[in-house]
Amino acid sequence: MEFHTKNPRFPGNLQMSDRQLDEAGENDVNNFFQLTVEMFDYLECELNLFQTVFSSLDMSRSVSVTAAGQCRLAPLIQVILDCSHLYDYTVKLLFKLHSCLPADTLQGHRDRFLEQFRK
Repeated sequence: MEFHTKNPRFPGNLQMSDRQLDEAGENDVNNFFQLTVEMFDYLECELNLFQTVFSSLDMSRSVSVTAAGQCRLAPLIQVILDCSHLYDYTVKLLFKLHSCLPADTLQGHRDRFLEQFRK
């Protein structure tokens, strides 16, 4: 919710064209830099939710076929969709940032991206 409050141009389903993504950053490298940080924060929250839901499952039995198991797994569908969009947008923004800024300036962004990619 915090991301959408700060970035009202992003629809709830996160589906945007490349043009809309450019407009969200107002074609300003500083805005793209900050937007990327906010997307990393959002992605981190999504990954934490995934980890929390997944760790709540009892792997010794097949809980995905029970009503309780399906109820626990249901939010992961939206998490997967959101993470897919956020990953795609961060890749695009990182390419955009690398075309404008020195590589050493973006080391923290690259490190954070790789950490989240591994998760």
